[in-house]
Amino acid sequence: MKKDFKLDNSNAIEGSAGYFDLHNDFYLKAIHLSLGVESALEMILHKRSGSWVAASTPAQIRIVFEKLLFLELSPSIVSDFSSTIEEIGYKDANDQDYDWLLGEENSTLDSHLFFMLENYEYIRVYCEKINLLISQ
Repeated sequence: MKKDFKLDNSNAIEGSAGYFDLHNDFYLKAIHLSLGVESALEMILHKRSGSWVAASTPAQIRIVFEKLLFLELSPSIVSDFSSTIEEIGYKDANDQDYDWLLGEENSTLDSHLFFMLENYEYIRVYCEKINLLISQ
């Protein structure tokens, strides 16, 4: 999986666009799924309005997963949608134990990216390329 960022502290992403604490500074606003030859998943995160969030924090982050090869959503994510990302990490393709996640240093190009949300909801994805799009 090609990407231009790394995970940090199981709750942030760091790349050429900057350092973003997804747990404290953002909430998950929406998930868009496109199926077909060019299947894609887009996670849209919006800036929180708390006093702890820096003024320089971007208003929106879009994480776009291009050419999906694997996607798993927790069974009740539609009826029990959570907007808080509790933890971000990796899982090996055959690992179904969601009680722990791999950090950046233990992941491989074949590892799935895993977002643990509140209420044990999750998004697990593997694709050819991930793009991080920042909007001020």
